Order: sequence, then C-alpha cells, then structure tokens
Amino acid sequence: FGDATTSNSSYPTHTYAANGTYTVVLNVTSTAGCVSNSSQDINLTTVGLLASELPHFGVKAYPNPFNGATNIGFTLPNNAQVSVEVYDVTGRLVQSLVQNENLGRGEHQYVFQANGNASAMYVLQLKVNDQISHIRLVQTER
Repeated sequence: FGDATTSNSSYPTHTYAANGTYTVVLNVTSTAGCVSNSSQDINLTTVGLLASELPHFGVKAYPNPFNGATNIGFTLPNNAQVSVEVYDVTGRLVQSLVQNENLGRGEHQYVFQANGNASAMYVLQLKVNDQISHIRLVQTER
C-alpha cells in the first residue's frame, strides 16, 4: 500500500493513517507461476471522514489534540437515528455518548472526557442511520 503494509486478500482494503502520496503496488501470481506487477501513485488528502460525508455531518472535535476533554459536534440535515461512540486503538469501547437515539435536524454537541493522565489515541465513531464516519482523537498528557 506504499506505507509498509501489505495484504494477501483477493479484495484488499486499506485505511491510511496520514495524508500523503503513496505508491500502491499490485503483484499477481497465476497458478501456473506467471507473475505480473502494476503500480500507481495515489495522493491522499482526506483522513478520517470520507470527503463525501463532510458536508452532511460536519463532525468535528475541538480541541484536538485535547487535554482531558474535547467537544464533539456535528450537524444533521434531517432527523436521524444516531450513535456516537469512542473506542481506544485496540477497538475497545471506551464511552458511548449517544446510543441509537432519534435526534432532530440541526447542530448537536457532546463532551468526551478521557479518564487517566497518559497520552492516548481514540477513534470517534459517528453512526447516522446507515452511514458510519470515523475521526481520530488525540489526548495529550496532563
């Protein structure tokens, strides 16, 4: 994938950790032992939410990086079923800010308070109806 990670999957997917230009290489070996290679440079400019989702929900965390607590905000264009959850980097649920609630259109604000004094990275998951978005949250030492 151009960032020191690989996959042997027939249908690989990959999430990049940072914006940048990556050279993606595809190596194919047939059952007869024939080998073919192809590569392509990609320029990644959006990390976290898909660009197509940004105008719909405008999810943001501020400040981010944060020290102790951060404000989570997003905007719903219509009434929706919403969940807002924070996970640690191992995928363990840390806190559920909203759990499958029907929220009205407009702006919504919540506060995530991290427990502990150590630096940590979290993933905020915003689920609106059947769309899921993620952003990274970074806590600095207190």
